[in-house]
Amino acid sequence: MSIVMDTLNEVIKSKSSNKKPKVDWSNSQLLPIKRDKNSIGDFGEILYKNVIGSSATVVKKGHDVYVHDGSKVEVKTAFQNTGGSFFFNQIKSEKDWNKIAFVFVKPNQVEIWECDRNNLNFNVDFIHNNGYAWNKSSSSKLSSAWTMVYNEVF
Repeated sequence: MSIVMDTLNEVIKSKSSNKKPKVDWSNSQLLPIKRDKNSIGDFGEILYKNVIGSSATVVKKGHDVYVHDGSKVEVKTAFQNTGGSFFFNQIKSEKDWNKIAFVFVKPNQVEIWECDRNNLNFNVDFIHNNGYAWNKSSSSKLSSAWTMVYNEVF
């Protein structure tokens, strides 16, 4: 064999052994929601409301959910991509909300984390992308200001 072919085989072998396995959604009960981009936000908002209970109402007026303790919650939902990351975008700091909730959706698990607006550092914790965005591999990458309010594995 030639040096070129030996090098090619070596590179192909090293790349294939270093690849992370892709996240498999094929058997997930949540696949219909993931496929319907228009349902993703509704899923997160309604789930958050159901977790909070009867004291919450989905409103979608400057914020997504109103909780009767006075909280105006912006709910952002992200389905884990095939590479394993979560991308929460269009976080608008100028909107009328005082709490934010991230709904992390995996093929067989859902986590909800929330944080008071006053505890966020937009310029450190987020990137600029049509407002602000958060793009990381796991909820464990959230700052200590965040609190898990729900976790279900199914």
